Amino acid sequence: MRLNLLLMLLLWLINADMTSGQVMDSLRRQYEAATDPIVQARLGLSLGKAYLYKNQDSAAYFFDRAKSALPASGQDSLYIRLYERSSVLEEFKGNKSKAIELAHLALARAVRAGYQEDINKLQMLLGRFHMRATQYDSAIYYWNLLLSTYTATGEEYEKWLPYHLIAEMYKNLGEWSKAKDYYQKSLESVRIEKKPKDYLFVLYNYINACEVEGELDLYSQLKDEYLSVKHGEGMDILSPEHSTMKRMEESPAERRKRLLTFLPFHLRNKSNFSACDTYYHLGKTYMEEHRYDEAISSFTNMLAVIDSLDLISLKYAGHTALYQAYVAKQDYEKALNHFTMRYALHDSLIQRENLKQLNELNVKYETVEKEKQLAEATLGLETSRKEQQLLTLGLMGALIISSLIYYALYTKKKSNAQLEEKNKLITGALAEKEILLREIHHRVKNNLQMISALLYLHGKSLDDATAQAALMESQNRVQSMAMIHQNLYQQENLLGVGVREYLDRLIHHLIDSYNIEKNRIVIHKRIEIQHLDVDIVIPMALIINELISNALKYAFRDGRAGVINVSLEVVNGFIQLGVRDNGIGISEVYLESGENFGFKLIRILSERMGATMQIETIGGTSVTLFVPQNKAA
Repeated sequence: MRLNLLLMLLLWLINADMTSGQVMDSLRRQYEAATDPIVQARLGLSLGKAYLYKNQDSAAYFFDRAKSALPASGQDSLYIRLYERSSVLEEFKGNKSKAIELAHLALARAVRAGYQEDINKLQMLLGRFHMRATQYDSAIYYWNLLLSTYTATGEEYEKWLPYHLIAEMYKNLGEWSKAKDYYQKSLESVRIEKKPKDYLFVLYNYINACEVEGELDLYSQLKDEYLSVKHGEGMDILSPEHSTMKRMEESPAERRKRLLTFLPFHLRNKSNFSACDTYYHLGKTYMEEHRYDEAISSFTNMLAVIDSLDLISLKYAGHTALYQAYVAKQDYEKALNHFTMRYALHDSLIQRENLKQLNELNVKYETVEKEKQLAEATLGLETSRKEQQLLTLGLMGALIISSLIYYALYTKKKSNAQLEEKNKLITGALAEKEILLREIHHRVKNNLQMISALLYLHGKSLDDATAQAALMESQNRVQSMAMIHQNLYQQENLLGVGVREYLDRLIHHLIDSYNIEKNRIVIHKRIEIQHLDVDIVIPMALIINELISNALKYAFRDGRAGVINVSLEVVNGFIQLGVRDNGIGISEVYLESGENFGFKLIRILSERMGATMQIETIGGTSVTLFVPQNKAA
């Protein structure tokens, strides 16, 4: 299975590389045909950025041509971006002094133009350049300037990155007390908003530094916070890709020795998440060596710690591990006990969700039964009156009528009993079907999130920025589908996706993925459709993901603030989806070239839904999709 995924990923990367080459060929043709100096400078910047990590000579050529095409004044934003990218190229080539010189030119233009966001970015960049050039006083100078700006503007959260960079610098210089102080400041800043990406990044690096420096008490506390945050984000904290303890080159004995070093500190500090993680991985090392009794002891200790946390997902993992250990030991009776507990825990979350609905059904059923009993009692009284009137007609008539009534009541009682039994069977079958449907959606969501995690991990291992960006976009596409299935198994209606809740989560995820500054880009939503069928939501979600991602990446890439409007409504028998931004707009030549993978995907999905699409590029970019309602039924 894993081999198939890696092969698919490799094929996708090859295709992405071919697509990237086609885009560069298109840009070169546009560049060669351009006569306007500003257009030449913009295209030269784009080509230089495209070649930056692939062919530095070509990147330098296009950057130099773009700089020579720039007018002496004006075009501040283009000037700043061009000189900033040129400085990155020179630093990449090892020309540190030239990189610093170009970054200073960009900073000077940003200061004259009053572009505070560019000033902040360039001060951050200059600090990094000076640090890599071992000019540590200059690095501190620029990062302190940035911190002063954030203090003056009240942006306490943004301080985390310069604090973190200063901490890393002092750590590399061997000045741990200073590094620790700045790590702590960075952590305090990132705790203000607790954005998972930044929060976990700071914690991870602080944890590793504490391990190296032997700060094991602090290590224990920070690791517990790290695992707690991951668990709160729905991540499996016991899996290898999420555990800070996993080191592939270690033998089981080496890994166990390191785990046992930390365990007393976790227990003393009551770092329950860390202790749970440690006991679990201790058990895994014993399992690798077929020492099943020691493994069972570790997993049992893990469950004892989990009792203080009362977290069903971790209990499930603990009983699963014990079940596997007892199977390996061939103690099948105890293995069955833990498998039974594991199965019960697996169903308990879903059963909690269904309990309320089942209680409501029981109340309704009992009400119907009481009404039925009242009707039967009324019918009995009527029959009694008729019998008294018929007594005058003779004993024989009374006997015949009594026999008929008795037969009718017997038949009705039998029918009611059969009906009640059928109702119970139907109710049980419906409940089982609902549980199975939720389980299916839950497993599909888990599989999609695993694929998303694989893409994330592979992206982290690459040095190619273009490939990293492509992998992040694919990760967002997979995550948008995973959210649909998560929406389905968490809501009451299994037959449709709650559109408003889903779009809120998707937009929040995309803003976090692209690390958009707070309040710089505002997204307004007008959603007039409550639910849509899953077959139409999946392609539509991928389209929305592409449109909003394009707007976040390109519409405001010069640092400007802006607005994105997202609408979903029914107009004249069509489901109308609209995404509009007031950004810098997109070239019609770029759209017509058909080279952009995102727009290719949008067109393919639109054709499959039988939809038509309109694109406007005046005052920003507006894309409107008209989907026939019969396709969405």
